[in-house]
Amino acid sequence: MSSFWKLAIIITAIVAGVIAFFRSNLTFRAPVSITVDRVVETGGDSLGLHTGYKLVTIHFRMTCRKELRFPVVPECFTVVDSEGKSYRPLAGSLLFVDRGRRFSLKKGEDFTSRLTFQMPVGAKPDRLRFRKPE
Repeated sequence: MSSFWKLAIIITAIVAGVIAFFRSNLTFRAPVSITVDRVVETGGDSLGLHTGYKLVTIHFRMTCRKELRFPVVPECFTVVDSEGKSYRPLAGSLLFVDRGRRFSLKKGEDFTSRLTFQMPVGAKPDRLRFRKPE
């Protein structure tokens, strides 16, 4: 695994939510902190996905610094690739299997989990976003 993926990912406050930058070591105050432990890319052809796609699984730790006033749902998470295209997590991601497709976070909650995204083979994940659902 390249050192690029070994860097800590810290959340930054953005309008109605937060973004984790894969290449950042800066710390900002935000209601939720996400630290990515590793990113695993798996070729899609061997998994029965459409040709030209891969699975990207993000292993992370999430800490709630302040009680969220909205439910955490799949729409809260997005991976943005190096070209600015966004991808939503798969419903079968471990986070939603363990906690359900809609859950709340209270101040002090801390857990590890995984999110899985289907992306084109040539796409390079750059940022993990967490935002209030619309």
